[in-house]
Amino acid sequence: MTDDDGAWLRALGSHQAALLAAIEDAEDARAGIVGGVAAYLTWHAPHREDALLLRQPGPSRDDPEAWKARTALNRPFFGSLLGWWSTHAEAGALRSLPPVLIHALWLGPARDLCDLWLQGVVTGTPDDYADELGAAAWRSVAAG
Repeated sequence: MTDDDGAWLRALGSHQAALLAAIEDAEDARAGIVGGVAAYLTWHAPHREDALLLRQPGPSRDDPEAWKARTALNRPFFGSLLGWWSTHAEAGALRSLPPVLIHALWLGPARDLCDLWLQGVVTGTPDDYADELGAAAWRSVAAG
């Protein structure tokens, strides 16, 4: 595993921890969705270099050690996130969606804004836009 892989993995772990903390601390589905968007956006300003790293592909299957470390982060993260989502979908609060649409509808706009911020296009910091993006995410994923 290269030093770059190690830095990428540390950045991924930090980013995942921020998002999981937001949804795990939420009192209901709406608070989790809105809080998850806020956590996604808020993480970027103090972690600009890490955010730039995460825009890179990261460790590949060509390096078994690095791939194993990546999988060791992703499995519990996605298991927790999808478990949280399923609980709220089964309760009728969230739409039942495949994972790719969960990401696209919930966090896709926040990611796009962060990409623009990293390019220097957005003024302020990403978390300045948390209220509007959080409300839009809720409208996109809330059940009926």
